[in-house]
Amino acid sequence: MGNLTVENKSAKEAHDLGATRALEDYRELFYSNQAVMLMVEPETGRIVDANPAACAFYGYELEKLTSILISEINQLSPEEIFQRMCEAREKRQSHFLFKHRLASGDIRDVEVFSSPIKIQGRALLFSIVHDVTERVNAETSLIESEFLLRSVFDSTPDLLLLIDKELRIILSNWKGREFVPEAKRKGLPHCYKVFMGRDKPCEPCYAMEVFSSGRPLIYERFNPNPDVGYIEVHAYPIMGEDGGISLAVEYVRKINERKKAEREKAELEEKLQEVRRLESIGTLAGGIAHDFNNLLMAIMGNVSIMQMDVAGNKDFEDGLKKIEECVHRGADLTRQILGFARGGKYVIASSDLNALISQCLNIFVRTRKDITITLDKGQDICPVEVDRGQINQVLLNIFVNAGQAMPRGGEIVIETRKVTVDAASAKELNIPEGIYARAAVRDTGTGMDEKTLARIFEPFFTTKPVGQGTGLGLASAYGIIRNHGGMITAESHIGMGSTFTIYLPAGKGTVAEGEPENNPNDLKGVTALVVDDEELIRESVSSMLLYSGARVLKAESGEAAIRIYMANRQTIDIVILDMVMPVMRGGEVFERLKEINPSVRVLLSSGYTLNGEAEQIMKRGCLGFLQKPFNRAELTTKIRHLL
Repeated sequence: MGNLTVENKSAKEAHDLGATRALEDYRELFYSNQAVMLMVEPETGRIVDANPAACAFYGYELEKLTSILISEINQLSPEEIFQRMCEAREKRQSHFLFKHRLASGDIRDVEVFSSPIKIQGRALLFSIVHDVTERVNAETSLIESEFLLRSVFDSTPDLLLLIDKELRIILSNWKGREFVPEAKRKGLPHCYKVFMGRDKPCEPCYAMEVFSSGRPLIYERFNPNPDVGYIEVHAYPIMGEDGGISLAVEYVRKINERKKAEREKAELEEKLQEVRRLESIGTLAGGIAHDFNNLLMAIMGNVSIMQMDVAGNKDFEDGLKKIEECVHRGADLTRQILGFARGGKYVIASSDLNALISQCLNIFVRTRKDITITLDKGQDICPVEVDRGQINQVLLNIFVNAGQAMPRGGEIVIETRKVTVDAASAKELNIPEGIYARAAVRDTGTGMDEKTLARIFEPFFTTKPVGQGTGLGLASAYGIIRNHGGMITAESHIGMGSTFTIYLPAGKGTVAEGEPENNPNDLKGVTALVVDDEELIRESVSSMLLYSGARVLKAESGEAAIRIYMANRQTIDIVILDMVMPVMRGGEVFERLKEINPSVRVLLSSGYTLNGEAEQIMKRGCLGFLQKPFNRAELTTKIRHLL
């Protein structure tokens, strides 16, 4: 028994010695470790021991640190702290993320590894604490950056895509998710499949060009899907860590409105070019017509004089009558040309458009009884300020063209209405907004193809055989209506007839009655000053005046006219003034004459019509206008009317 007792005592001493050494080794490891270490009593939460690293981290002396509870450091509630200690003691969880308060009051994010341990028979929790504040801040910043990026990504009203080299959609914003529902997003769909409805890449594939060239690219596509239409894509390469291009971002927006605006702009520019082309042709045609009228004037003047010389000789009279008829035909032709050249308003009067149409129809129906005519008159039609003769010319041109398109008969329907042209219609028609009288003339003829329709208002354009048409009818109609501040349009299809629509601005006056024509009288006792730079015209007009009994003074220029008038102002009754002359034009001469005598009587004469410069001269007090060519009767009647 004695030996057994000694042996048991030795064994106990050896065990105690081993335990002591183990505890000392543990303490050495605990106190010398650079990691923050704590010993916590799980039942109370009291910190029972801490290593120097813990004291340095928390900012407490060891005595102070081991006198406080873990709840004074951990920012969780006491209940949550106790629950976490139970989990660690029962080994259900060993890794935790907490927020710990330091002695300074700073809050640090810590990662805690905690496990149960027994020391000298006491059950404690051994915790190793790592300061992960920087990591948590970085992760938070990353999350915030990702959230910000996603917010920016999703706040873009247009489609935003991230695609890889295989053209698969890696990421898209909310607009893209509208295109690609969740059910379709499996397997990373390809951009060409989703947005263009194709089974293979587009040709050419601009996205692949971005990958190969490394340069941004802007391009357009058209998707036949009516919900998509035209799109504009801005593609940019994204460099990978290896310096190569691994991804591309595509910014996609619908540009249907822009395309529509571009089309409208192109159409407007085309119309503008057409207007400019017609105006340039009109300017040329007007110049030719003016010169031609001067030639006709010389012929007409001499014919008028010769008719007086051969009075009673029937053969000579008939010959001269034929010459005069040819001059009138030539004058009619130049009037059409000048009408196209927009120089065709002669005598403006407030008129009833319905009445003008009825008058023209009365003339037309006599020639084409095989055509049924229906006139649908608008009862509230507004009066229009027009030159009745010219509007009659326009209407007859349209009626005649309609008749020629129906060689075997047919139907013409005319509809008149008072209409309001709004901003959109005004832009399309190229006229101001406002109230208009509209006349639509529809026939059941052969119709026109698009190519013919596009040129229908061009001067000298005709589909008739050589010798059967001048190509000036509709061209002059266009010029006349435009000169009245209106518009004429044409619609036609092969086999479906044609419709010509006229818009004339509403007038403000009441319908005027026509003036009775004056009969020509002799001019005995009248002194006239004839001012014209063309000698043939100057002489022929002078001869007509002399044969009518007038005394005539002649001036070949504006300067000469002023000199002669100053010397003879007391005896000159009327000045017949050419409008277009070199050096000093008719308008300037008129102003100089008015300075000499404010009551001067001036009859303006020109190969052009009463428009533009001539119209302005009339507004400044010129008493009358006479378009060349004119005969003796027309000249004397006009002078008598002015005197």
